[in-house]
Amino acid sequence: MITEIRVVLATLAIVVWYLNRTLFRPLSNLVDTMLVIRQGEPTARLPEQKGDEFAKVQTTFNSMLTELSTLRIRSYRGKYETVDCR
Repeated sequence: MITEIRVVLATLAIVVWYLNRTLFRPLSNLVDTMLVIRQGEPTARLPEQKGDEFAKVQTTFNSMLTELSTLRIRSYRGKYETVDCR
């Protein structure tokens, strides 16, 4: 009976470790990065992930942030050029 409990606890520990590494940590990183951006830091990016669905999310999210920064710069330049021409 005690051996079975130890096996179940060891298996549960491995599952929790795996879920933390593959699901909870990447989601936490995403939320943390979004909060940093919300606080006004547009250069924040997600840490690099490798080889899973979260790597695709990270790549897409970081690309989106780069595009938004580029659009923001173009918008400011357009406003500046409009003001400068007057």
